[in-house]
Amino acid sequence: MSCEELEGLVKRLALSFTFLFVSGFGVLYYAIRKAVPSSTDMYSTDLMAMAFVLFVLFFSLIAYTSKTWGG
Repeated sequence: MSCEELEGLVKRLALSFTFLFVSGFGVLYYAIRKAVPSSTDMYSTDLMAMAFVLFVLFFSLIAYTSKTWGG
């Protein structure tokens, strides 16, 4: 296995684990959100959760498409 193939494999694995992590976070957040009685100040928590998911996905896609991913 060449170095480029290994790097591609590592990138794909890291991206798939990132998507798995974000999906699990979303499911857990949704379950906790439904279990907690709703209040008017939950909008900021929802916004922070959405921002976290978007930032994680954005930076993982940037790392995946980067040529110098490992340094």
